[in-house]
Amino acid sequence: SNSLEFSILEMIFFEQHSRLEDYADALFISVSTLKRAIIRINKQLERYDFKIGTGPIQIIGHEATITNTFGNFFTEKYINFDYPFSETQLGLLDKIIHRILDSQKRFINIADLDTLKLIFLVSLVRIQNGHHTKNYSNITLEQFDLTLFDDLFIKNSFKSVFKIEPTKNNLIRLFYPFV
Repeated sequence: SNSLEFSILEMIFFEQHSRLEDYADALFISVSTLKRAIIRINKQLERYDFKIGTGPIQIIGHEATITNTFGNFFTEKYINFDYPFSETQLGLLDKIIHRILDSQKRFINIADLDTLKLIFLVSLVRIQNGHHTKNYSNITLEQFDLTLFDDLFIKNSFKSVFKIEPTKNNLIRLFYPFV
């Protein structure tokens, strides 16, 4: 919670600013201190196949690694499950996950469901920010019952709450860590 490096990572993950100066101001540090911190962070992240890109400022690299890293980061930082997502987002996601997994027996305990929810939320933020760029056209979601997205209320709620369309490609991106 008090780490400068993790504060930088979290701010960039949510893309709160577009310029280094804005991040420095928000963190009450100089731009040169921010640049040095990004160099330190990138040196550590190098082995995990992702980094902070500075033109534009964003987290770039292997999407599955980024998703897992931020899922673990939020689990460690928000130990009381007080994640930085709205109650509306969490509630809708709960409904969607439970409906999709009704026929599944793989995610039956609360810890697995919490992990699944967090990975979905991290993936949603990445999609909202336009970071899922890999072509997933060869992946199918046959093992998941996604007919709930045929329901106009669910479809419109998803679009309204998460600010993305529940298209096949976006759903594949959300389910990618599980397929």
